[in-house]
Amino acid sequence: MNVAAFQAGLFDDGFGFESLLEVILDFHLGKAFSTVGDIIPPSTGAFHPNDAMEGCEKGLACNTNLIRDFNFWSEADQSVSKLREKFNIPASSGPLLIQP
Repeated sequence: MNVAAFQAGLFDDGFGFESLLEVILDFHLGKAFSTVGDIIPPSTGAFHPNDAMEGCEKGLACNTNLIRDFNFWSEADQSVSKLREKFNIPASSGPLLIQP
């Protein structure tokens, strides 16, 4: 969900928010809206507004649209901290992975 919110912030033409809406429908409202339903079944309750807004704000702060204008192979050998600096992506305030 937060990745979709980050991606929404990258776009200035509304495309990102269309994508975020699909993710909200699939994984917060439990609707089989997108094509991922065959791979990942829909679920409910995954939307946390504060976390999504933080992701969107990071996408807005980014100086490059990482979906449209990013060349993975030219950056593959760079550390995450260097990529954050290069693309102006703010650091996360908490843990990135929840412990099992």
